[in-house]
Amino acid sequence: SKSRALSSIEPGALDRAASPRLSATKPAPSARGLVAGTGVVVGRVALSASEVPVDASEGWILLQPECRSDDVESMKRCQAILATAGGITSHAAVMARALRKPCLVSVVSLDARPFE
Repeated sequence: SKSRALSSIEPGALDRAASPRLSATKPAPSARGLVAGTGVVVGRVALSASEVPVDASEGWILLQPECRSDDVESMKRCQAILATAGGITSHAAVMARALRKPCLVSVVSLDARPFE
């Protein structure tokens, strides 16, 4: 019966089933820097704002030393922003938060190997 089925469910089981699960093993980070905007992104890397295509539908990550105000349109088209310079109040960080995009600044190490 319906009531018997519902009574057989352990309290909290539905919450656990509906919650995302992460791997028990911690993967090695792909990059190290200061988090200025959270999120997870996989995509192609553009090494300058001018390399980001106008139709950036494939998922692009902008990686450059720093972002300037004239890079805003490219930043809007990217899925994430990485800057090797700057801090959490830098232009890249502030814009990424305003655009709700993942962002790392002061990136000191980066594993940029292509997927196989």
